[in-house]
Amino acid sequence: MLTRRELLRRGASLGVAGGGASSLAAPTLLWQARVADGGAAGASASAPADRTLIIVQLAGGNDDLNMVVPYTDGTYLSSRPTLRVEPSTAIRLDDRLGLNPVMGNLKRIWDKKQLALIEGVGYPDPQYSHFDAMTIWQTAAPKGEFNDGWLGRYFKETGAQTNSAFAGLDIGGSVAPMLQANGVMLPTLQNPATYKMALDPRDATERLEAWKDLQEAGRARNKYLSLIGSASLGARESTEALGRAVGSYEPAVTYGRDSLSTSLRLLATIIVNQPGTKVAYTMVGGFDSHSFQRQSQDTLLEILSDAFSNFQTDLSAHGKAQDVLLVTWSEFGRRVKENGSQGTDHGDGGAMLAMGGSVKGGIYGEAPDLRTLDSNGSQRWTTDFRSVYATMLEEWLGVDSSTILGDRFEHVPFVSA
Repeated sequence: MLTRRELLRRGASLGVAGGGASSLAAPTLLWQARVADGGAAGASASAPADRTLIIVQLAGGNDDLNMVVPYTDGTYLSSRPTLRVEPSTAIRLDDRLGLNPVMGNLKRIWDKKQLALIEGVGYPDPQYSHFDAMTIWQTAAPKGEFNDGWLGRYFKETGAQTNSAFAGLDIGGSVAPMLQANGVMLPTLQNPATYKMALDPRDATERLEAWKDLQEAGRARNKYLSLIGSASLGARESTEALGRAVGSYEPAVTYGRDSLSTSLRLLATIIVNQPGTKVAYTMVGGFDSHSFQRQSQDTLLEILSDAFSNFQTDLSAHGKAQDVLLVTWSEFGRRVKENGSQGTDHGDGGAMLAMGGSVKGGIYGEAPDLRTLDSNGSQRWTTDFRSVYATMLEEWLGVDSSTILGDRFEHVPFVSA
């Protein structure tokens, strides 16, 4: 069993590398083949067909108070003489909260009632170390109850990773710890052009035919070679299918050139042309804003707003918006008071965003009282993050959350039936 520290350190070693079929190790193929062949335990997932959950990590600790702004709160305004978003510039959502002024495009999603804000999300005895806090969010285990990722446990419990070549997918260089569990192998993907078998161009056709012959011969020799051969051929077929999907996809919007937009465009391509993706993961970094926060965070929030808006518009144009739920998380929020470097330090009680055609738009959770802070100078959390996880597992993915999370948690009703 991996330790919690090993879980994060060895992220790449538990997944399928982005290099494609040629990088698939035999143990990975054997496990996937055994599950497909009924040789491993795991009930089938009961999620509605074609529903996809996308997790977007805002790495570094996002300052939710300058993203979802309590523009009428006197404590917020007085605590941030240089960092505050002025009430006159906030994009008002109601008589209390507004979006950062750079997030105008996301307001359009809000107006369509396809965006939910969940306030004050955290957990008991919050941790302010990046490593410790990320481990807790990735494993859904504030007390170290689990060593593997909570979505990895979802795949392990359901066997859902065998239902499609891209049933679980990380758009990145290695599989996120949130997706990891013993026996679960999921692909990573950054550039579709490199997700293929590398062959000498001088005789690529002949080499590919020879490789296929080897796999077919293996399938005829004994049970395990048969399984490995079948999985290997399936991996090759997935690279060809991805190439066709990317080549034929016509987005309905012009995506930005930033990494988040590139990732979401690729996800839209896969979701529209390769049905069967249950969970996908991507990350945008840079939110650790200890100094000169307004410039750096505003830049990131504008990128996020534009990328999310384009993604939702694109999915809507392709008739898929109702089937996709996108949810953000960050390892912690920031303190209420700005520091001496025009930034904020690690805090608690962050906000999560949920977006999709099946989202019940609005504001959820209890607003933290900025006048009553914890010993760290942070707002106190009011919604356990595992309640959000339980909602996604049961109301979106259609599985019992209790075995995956180790307990039952009250749902946050931001998902339509």
